[in-house]
Amino acid sequence: MKQDKKVAILMATFNGEKYIEEQINSILNQTYLNLDLFVRDDGSTDRTVEIVSSYIKKDKRVHLVSCGSNAKGACLNFYKLIQYAKEALCEYDYYFLSDQDDIWYNEKVEQSIIEAETVKNNRPVLVYSDLLLMNENGDDNNEKMSDFHDINLKNPNNVYFDQIYVWGNTICINNKMLGLVNIPISIYNQLSHDHYLAFYGASFGVVKYVDKPLVKYRRHENNLSDLPASYSVKDTIMKIFTEWKKILRRHVQSFQNVLFFIENAPTKTETMHDVENAIRKGGVGALRIIRKYKIKAGSNIQNEVATKLILLLGLHRRMLK
Repeated sequence: MKQDKKVAILMATFNGEKYIEEQINSILNQTYLNLDLFVRDDGSTDRTVEIVSSYIKKDKRVHLVSCGSNAKGACLNFYKLIQYAKEALCEYDYYFLSDQDDIWYNEKVEQSIIEAETVKNNRPVLVYSDLLLMNENGDDNNEKMSDFHDINLKNPNNVYFDQIYVWGNTICINNKMLGLVNIPISIYNQLSHDHYLAFYGASFGVVKYVDKPLVKYRRHENNLSDLPASYSVKDTIMKIFTEWKKILRRHVQSFQNVLFFIENAPTKTETMHDVENAIRKGGVGALRIIRKYKIKAGSNIQNEVATKLILLLGLHRRMLK
């Protein structure tokens, strides 16, 4: 393919000396060469910055950027990078997010752009893909994220109540999508950057899924996210009864994330208005809205049942900020 589109890759780092060289090498060895890597470090105390600096001396495509004081958290680090891209990198056509400890397939950038280019008329686009799971040593057993959870977002409205679809380390957005994203200073670390971007993609643009792994996702003790679980009906009932407070708190946090997005979005669509009413008012009306938009309200039976029960009974409302 032609390599006339400019690509900016945004990597957030913190104490990543153990794996970061593998990741940077996988980015610089992409089949698509017209790219720049922008690294923002969050106050590492190991050799992370030193390693990045060594690449800067060897390859003019690598840059270490400063976006204010330390973000103190991976998600906030990415938000700082996204805001930096909005302010200083507006000449790029596509933007990718990168963790510090994964390995990209050589064709990741090229395949993501090919998928994005199928969307015409300069519409906002978000592309994401499946992931291959590997252990901390880089060994894999051919398990994909899609083997554990259906991450193909066939119905964009599902992201409002089931946010385990778009994984941040696979994301590519175009310039049009970046321009829509609002990063208010009040944004918080519990609101994952991948969820936040997925809200924008589902609400204002086109979300495209590449049904094959483009990233080798390293699983180790420092990962922030966990794999989605699967439960039987019996396990679901037991879990709801034994872990009810924990489940409720998790759903309240999820609802707050959605409301934060809606309150800070550039405009409010009819769907967003309905979703906001469903969360704030609850009751039978909330279930009607879920049915109206054919929304899958959970990543498994437990989450589906818990979401609908919480909304129906309004158990979450007094806990919302």
